Amino acid sequence: MKKSPVFKVSLLCGTLKRKNNTLGQLTSKEVGGTGMNPLQTVDYKYNIRGWLTQINNPFEVMDGRNDDLFAFGIQYQNPEEGATPLFNGNISETYWKTRSDDQKRMYKYVYDGLNRMEKSSYINLNQNIIDTYNESLMYDKNEGGA
Repeated sequence: MKKSPVFKVSLLCGTLKRKNNTLGQLTSKEVGGTGMNPLQTVDYKYNIRGWLTQINNPFEVMDGRNDDLFAFGIQYQNPEEGATPLFNGNISETYWKTRSDDQKRMYKYVYDGLNRMEKSSYINLNQNIIDTYNESLMYDKNEGGA
């Protein structure tokens, strides 16, 4: 198996390490802190189509055992909370949480027949808070004419 290339970028405050997979996609990078003590390592995951699916792991407990301060997940064709599976690159659900409260939050997305976002629904999965930051979009059918 071929090893992933590691790039080191020298900065005034130290060295930043970045790792890329064989396709050239960023798989991890060290951020924050000073010198040889980064604040965290940010990990990136992609699906078979090359679409970003995770920044760190939003399904992992953030209790200080790892160095993650923030995690974000993107679902396309495998939604977990009832959104419509999408195979065209549109995002069906997003998840995120931070170490400060370890609350998993999400948005579900709905699109119209032209793949324009129509609605997003917010849910805090830990506290069962629903519909507090929803968004709804309408498009003008006469817009964009010559």
